[in-house]
Amino acid sequence: MPVRQSKRRYIAFKILENHIISYNKLKYTVFKSKLDVSYPQDSNFRIINYDPSRRLCIVRCGHQFVEVCKKVLKKMEIDGKPLSVEIIMVSGTLKSLRKKLTLKKQS
Repeated sequence: MPVRQSKRRYIAFKILENHIISYNKLKYTVFKSKLDVSYPQDSNFRIINYDPSRRLCIVRCGHQFVEVCKKVLKKMEIDGKPLSVEIIMVSGTLKSLRKKLTLKKQS
């Protein structure tokens, strides 16, 4: 059975802007922000899930790069304006992150 080389972490964040951002625009913004922060290439950073109606997004990164990933998310810009984001939580598994998000949503 194959074994993954690196451990993964999942970060949930909410976009605090009032207008809805498309998935492609968010993907481009994250990519551009990664270049600005000089994010390591081996970090396995990518968008896993994005709900534009709730403005909620989940990204995946390596466990060693969580702090750098948070910095990337805080430095995102759209059309030259900073994008306000709130990092909700970090989890080791996608299942537990989604479970915690639904519990938090009900409260």
